[in-house]
Amino acid sequence: NSSTPYPQQEATYVGSQTCRGCHPTYYDSWKETLHAWKLRPKDEANIVADFTSDDPDLTFTLDDVDYVIGASGRGWKQRFIKVMEDGGWRVLPAQWNIATQEWVPYHPDDWMDRDYKVDCVGCHTTGFDINNPEANGGLGFVDFGIACEACHGPGSQHVAGGFAGEPGNRQIVKTPSAEVCAGCHVRGKTKEGLYDVRYGWPEGYYPGSGVALEDVYDLNWGTGSWWFDNPEDAADPGHAKSHHQQYMEWEKSAHARSLEDLRASGHAQDFCLQCHSEDYRRAPAEGKPTVDTAKYPITCVTCHTTHEEGAEGTRQLAMSQYETCVQCHNGGLPESGKFEPGSTIHHPMQEMFEGIGFPGVEDMPSPHFTAEGGPVCSSCHFPRTAKSAVPGDITSHLLKIAMPGEVAEGEPDSCTGCHTGASRERMQKIIDDRQAEIRAELDELQNLLDASQAISDTVEYKTAYTAYSMVESEGSFGIHNYGYAKAILAKGFELLGQARTESPYIGSDACVACHSVITPEVVENFEDTLHNWKLRPRDEANIVGQFPVTDVNGQTWTLDDVDYVIGARPKWKQRYIKVIDGVWRILPIQWNLATEEWVPYHADTWQTVDYKVSCVGCHTTGFDINNPEANGGLGFVDFGITCEACHGPGREHASSGGDKTKIVKTPSSEVCAGCHSRGKTIEGLYDVRYGWPEGYYPGSGVALEDVYDLDWSAKRWWFDNPEDAEDPGHAKSHHQQYMEWERGGHAAALSDLIASGHAQDTCLQCHSEDARRDPENVTVDTARYSIECVTCHATHDPGTEGTSQLIMSQYETCVQCHNGHLPETGKFEPGSALHHPMKEMFEGIGFPGVEDMPSPHFTAEGGPVCSSCHFPRTAKSALPGDIASHMQTDGFAVAMPGEVAEGEPDSCTGCHTDSSRQDMQQIIDDRQATVRAKLDELQTLLDANADRSDTIEYKTAFTAHSMVQEEGSFGIHNYAYANAILDRALELLAPAEIPAGRYALTARVFIDYRCDSFFQAGVDIPLGDVPVTVSFPNGARTTLQTRQFGMAYLAGFDASDGLTVSVKLPDSYRGFELSTCPASSTSVDLTAGDFQFGYKGVLFRAMPTGETASP
Repeated sequence: NSSTPYPQQEATYVGSQTCRGCHPTYYDSWKETLHAWKLRPKDEANIVADFTSDDPDLTFTLDDVDYVIGASGRGWKQRFIKVMEDGGWRVLPAQWNIATQEWVPYHPDDWMDRDYKVDCVGCHTTGFDINNPEANGGLGFVDFGIACEACHGPGSQHVAGGFAGEPGNRQIVKTPSAEVCAGCHVRGKTKEGLYDVRYGWPEGYYPGSGVALEDVYDLNWGTGSWWFDNPEDAADPGHAKSHHQQYMEWEKSAHARSLEDLRASGHAQDFCLQCHSEDYRRAPAEGKPTVDTAKYPITCVTCHTTHEEGAEGTRQLAMSQYETCVQCHNGGLPESGKFEPGSTIHHPMQEMFEGIGFPGVEDMPSPHFTAEGGPVCSSCHFPRTAKSAVPGDITSHLLKIAMPGEVAEGEPDSCTGCHTGASRERMQKIIDDRQAEIRAELDELQNLLDASQAISDTVEYKTAYTAYSMVESEGSFGIHNYGYAKAILAKGFELLGQARTESPYIGSDACVACHSVITPEVVENFEDTLHNWKLRPRDEANIVGQFPVTDVNGQTWTLDDVDYVIGARPKWKQRYIKVIDGVWRILPIQWNLATEEWVPYHADTWQTVDYKVSCVGCHTTGFDINNPEANGGLGFVDFGITCEACHGPGREHASSGGDKTKIVKTPSSEVCAGCHSRGKTIEGLYDVRYGWPEGYYPGSGVALEDVYDLDWSAKRWWFDNPEDAEDPGHAKSHHQQYMEWERGGHAAALSDLIASGHAQDTCLQCHSEDARRDPENVTVDTARYSIECVTCHATHDPGTEGTSQLIMSQYETCVQCHNGHLPETGKFEPGSALHHPMKEMFEGIGFPGVEDMPSPHFTAEGGPVCSSCHFPRTAKSALPGDIASHMQTDGFAVAMPGEVAEGEPDSCTGCHTDSSRQDMQQIIDDRQATVRAKLDELQTLLDANADRSDTIEYKTAFTAHSMVQEEGSFGIHNYAYANAILDRALELLAPAEIPAGRYALTARVFIDYRCDSFFQAGVDIPLGDVPVTVSFPNGARTTLQTRQFGMAYLAGFDASDGLTVSVKLPDSYRGFELSTCPASSTSVDLTAGDFQFGYKGVLFRAMPTGETASP
């Protein structure tokens, strides 16, 4: 097992500078590798560690450092050596991790006891001499780092003239053997008693030494610190847990056996050596070894460079990671791009992964291959199990996938590092199921090929044979490219006359395979939804019913009678299925969770009800009425309501590599209509009438009404008449939500907005679900969807705690739209017109000049929120009233206590238990009547004071009316606050009580002069019916009267007597208006002070007011 046939026992180390003299190109490129920088003096090192840190693990300073391990700063970590006063080299007790930019402890308790020149130096330097550890100025070695002679052996004889010898005899080691790397990429100690101490490297074993590794070194296979599982288990060796153990892994890998296995195969040929022997790969064309003479299998240097950094982004690989693998792991695809029918294909991993090469099947690349930054071969086959600085920063070289269902505790697996949304168990199940399916199809195709020997010379047979060969020899059995493997095998069956019709449904495992990476949170969260657990086999279900139980007919049922469970993670109830003579029957018992009791379930008719006719289409995914025994007797692809129940069949999407146009992704409530409705398929459409809208599914292009008769029966399923457009009744039973929604305000939110005549794009946030999802691109003209089920309900996760899969809490769900957009000031601006300020009214906030006054409902601990009343619990799942109505009609579905049908729960007395329905309705009616009356009174005053519309009083009153009117409950949401708002507004506009005195008025003097010399004069003031007295120069006093439109005026003077009228005006007024005959008018603006205006002998005088009073 010597690493070279040329013993170098007499040779000595000369140092890399000597090598540089003849090999400068190799030297210069090697100088940039991590090997060259493994150890350097502090002054030569690129120190990236933060010595300014206050990390408590950093107990030394840069001044304490003499040498640096990992001196390039480009690897995984940096450690630091201090030469102690006694000359001993000690690695200081903290390590800098480059990836995480942090200090971590490194043997903090025993670092002083660990001698670097006993534990490490032999692999961090070149030419260390254990017999003279202080040679070369106290170093004990000839080169810092892993230099030339670490891999080529001591070079003195080569330098002394050996280089001039014949090729192969130049007194230097030049070999592709992995044993060259074994000197450092191992873990253990020198054998006990071989030296005075046990060195951490295989001292005495070096290239050209003639010494076997096992002669001087005890490899450490301990599972505790260094390995997962048992690394010496030949059938299933464990992966490395720590670094520099690559040789030990490689030695147990298929690469190490590649030459041996080829020879044992019985069909070895020399050209096979290109992928089975490294010395063959390196030899010139005219001197290549044969199967008999080749010496080395696939070794370290087959993939890794030795003298340069290697391909960008790799750890010294000669090519990219993908190219490194597929240079051998390919089927030798011809230039035509298709394998020849009849050809036997050998390891076509590249073609399968890329989805290319099979004749007659469209190219179909694996999603892994097309994913940007997606995995390549090494991502899975070289799992990151080992640790250099942090766990998982070093790949295993065992060439063994770390199966998620087989790894040891704490061991990283090859799948869930990327498929973060799936559990290890789920990923292992996907692998096992796919491989079992492909293997079974391979067996079937092999049998078919055997039975078709008579046509073996036809192209059809040959192509089918190649289909078998390609899938079988590729060896992943569907894991590298499930869709392509399936398509190839399907083609083989088709060509041999047994074409297969694949279900368009592929099952949620296929979805998880990709989406546990793409949208891991979706996959992970969906696992816990009630949809996912609607139906499960007994052994997978969380059974809460207390067995045994005797039903009302006297029959006793035990858990052994149960095959499947409806509501396998139950919320309301649990029902149980027993397969009797191949027919699925729901047992006549139901367990109600809320009351923890058994109740009868179709006790008289249960033996006549076929679950696969009545229910299965909405409890499972992908049920096939034409093949109800498919998939092992199930007839469906998935238990529960899974991905394809809402997104439509996924086969085209998956086989297209994830083409988003080949899957349904819509916010439409019609997705939910398939199950959240009640009825039967249309008479005559099928042999039986199914309980779900068979043929209607997302992406089907079929309308619900084309296949389904909705059941509007008031007696059993509805209260009142549910089809009454003016007053539709609430649902009485469960899964009728779509039928209610369709008649509600949410369904009409978009159409009502468009019909309003004042629609703006900003309104869409609360009127269109597609606009909510894509506000930048959806407009009033392009919006398609209204407020849908998914506006409120989560689709892929259980939702907010305490809710039935709501995205937010019940209250937040409603007030995200039903609010008046209160400004940051906390008060609405006077004059603003408000839109649905339900939140502000309920919380009693926002109106200027009125103290905050929250509703008692809002402040009550555990009190009602919007949905408590507007989604009344009228329907029954297990118990009456355990399901909310989704009607949202005018009034948003409040079940008024005075209007509900007999037996129908109302929205009030469920909490107000001390009040009768009549009393509660009277309270509602009285409060609403009071508020409506005040609104009418306020509107009258607003109309009468329109000329004051620019005053703060008027604007505040206007906003008061808007807030109470638009909020729409007319006092029910917050009676006290609504009244306080209206009272404040009425106060602002109410006529003032004016005592006697002189006042400053904002007024308009007017004179109405008629052609018969009769005129009217007066002051127009906004005082309603309040009388105002005006004095004249002759001492007369006249009270201004009020016209019907609110103007005070003076009337009844004959202009012929030349009467002079004086009116006292304030400092500000609107003007002086004079009407003349015939029907012309003049308007004159007055200024404070005396003003005289003569017309036809009449003099009018305007004078300042003099003293004034308030108001």
